[in-house]
Amino acid sequence: MTTLQDLKKQSDLTNAAVGRTLGVSTAKAGMILQGRYTSTYTDVEIEQLADVLGVTFERCWFAMCENWRRLRAVSLCLLSGELSDKEKQR
Repeated sequence: MTTLQDLKKQSDLTNAAVGRTLGVSTAKAGMILQGRYTSTYTDVEIEQLADVLGVTFERCWFAMCENWRRLRAVSLCLLSGELSDKEKQR
């Protein structure tokens, strides 16, 4: 499944460029692209992000959901101690 980071790479963008376009800091843009704002993002904000990434609203939403799924999976693994040393380094 495609993540927001994948879409960013396909568009040849940096976190700084995404941040400038969205009117947020580079750090916040990075967190957005990691899926950390998925639960608080409005439809308007998703549409803006989709425009920046050059994709449809739906594709952006699905990528956000994939980011959230991965973020939750890593969190659960860390809590249960099931993450390997190699996975922890990612």
